[in-house]
Amino acid sequence: MAAFDITPKTVRRALTQDELEKLLAATPEDRRLVYEVAVCTGYRKGELTALTVQDLDVERCALKLAAKYAKGRKDSRQPVPAWLVEKLKASCQGKPGTAKLLEVDFHIDRLFDRDLEAAKITNDSEAGDLVFHSLRHTYCTLIIESGATLTEAQKLLRHSDPRLTANIYSHARQDRLQSTAEAVGAKVLPPKKYAQCMQEPVEQKQGNHASACVEKKLSDVKIGAGEGVRTLDFDLGKVALYH
Repeated sequence: MAAFDITPKTVRRALTQDELEKLLAATPEDRRLVYEVAVCTGYRKGELTALTVQDLDVERCALKLAAKYAKGRKDSRQPVPAWLVEKLKASCQGKPGTAKLLEVDFHIDRLFDRDLEAAKITNDSEAGDLVFHSLRHTYCTLIIESGATLTEAQKLLRHSDPRLTANIYSHARQDRLQSTAEAVGAKVLPPKKYAQCMQEPVEQKQGNHASACVEKKLSDVKIGAGEGVRTLDFDLGKVALYH
């Protein structure tokens, strides 16, 4: 039998850091906590709903998830930032261990759209749609941007195939691509050398360079009758020689 086609029917994108900050600021506190856990663990809607108070491991800063609730049917222990552990600990004070850790509304996707609108975040990007599941995409992208290897990202996303992590959930942002280009440029021409170069008189530098280039080019070229216009290229421009 042929394998199932797992190609997403709808392209989803990750939120930028600016969009994430706006979303959390415009969201009511109870639902904001759900968003924070989602974007800091990568847990899906059904997995978030299944979490109980006793799944919060305060000492190890982790959230446990039983295999029967996980999509991959494997036990999970997701590391969680310390500040989020403190917020979760405070939110479940006085609750029994079997109580729900989070109040995940059944219509969370619809509420997510409302929160996007309240945060004035447009949802018509060519990169893809923003839905509640985009928080998982954002989690993966933040993992990669934080310097994790693909293997580490695959482990945290609980994917069986690294191609799913790299090609579907990890998104290349334009600002990150530019910062990477700048980092490469700094290796090619270190900032100190660039600053020294820029401090030299521009006009003098251009004049000397142009003169040297013209002299070298003219020494190598012979212009014959009827050849018309000959153009010589060098670093600072073009020199046209007319017969």
